[in-house]
Amino acid sequence: MMGYLILIELVESRENYMNILTALLVASTLISITTPVQDLPIFHVKGAKLTAKYQDDKEKMTDALRIFEKVMNDKMFQKKLSDTAFLFDLPEDPMRTLSSRQIVATLFSGKEWYHTDADNTADIIWNCSKRKHKPPLTTAIGYGDENDSTINTYIFFVRHEKMEDIVNNLAHEWSHKVGFDHQKKKHPERDKTVPYLFGDLVGEFSKKYLVDNR
Repeated sequence: MMGYLILIELVESRENYMNILTALLVASTLISITTPVQDLPIFHVKGAKLTAKYQDDKEKMTDALRIFEKVMNDKMFQKKLSDTAFLFDLPEDPMRTLSSRQIVATLFSGKEWYHTDADNTADIIWNCSKRKHKPPLTTAIGYGDENDSTINTYIFFVRHEKMEDIVNNLAHEWSHKVGFDHQKKKHPERDKTVPYLFGDLVGEFSKKYLVDNR
């Protein structure tokens, strides 16, 4: 209370008082913009096991891992991810109580269910050895279940899709390994769940690194 009285005594008019308030608001805004939302560790992406029939396919998979790692350490990406509002569409999902900050921390911990060390590393087990051609009447680009540590992506997708889409899907599928999930049936809110939004952001920011991805 004394602080407010002293401030009022220092200003000579309402106009000066409003000028001071405006200056304080501007300063507060600048501080909020320049202060990092979250102090995140250096993140690594490791191909723990990559399976493909041909070396060219494996090299493309390795490129996708490298780009994924670059995006995860991109400060602009980290800021965007921290500012993202996620939704959970599974009523019994144990992750649904997490705040956005806790979601980001969980992703950056790199603590997969099959590799429980919080080592800030995505330990990728990735199989791209099946289906050279896209089957008709299906949108499936891979397969697997919650008890499978392997990310199974059909090779036609890796060979023919854009790199940003490959990295998007890789990030999406890896996020399942650290505990995030969504309903299998498509619905309007599903794209706002952690796997979808996280994958979309990684894919979008990966475009920065497509020219020099070696």
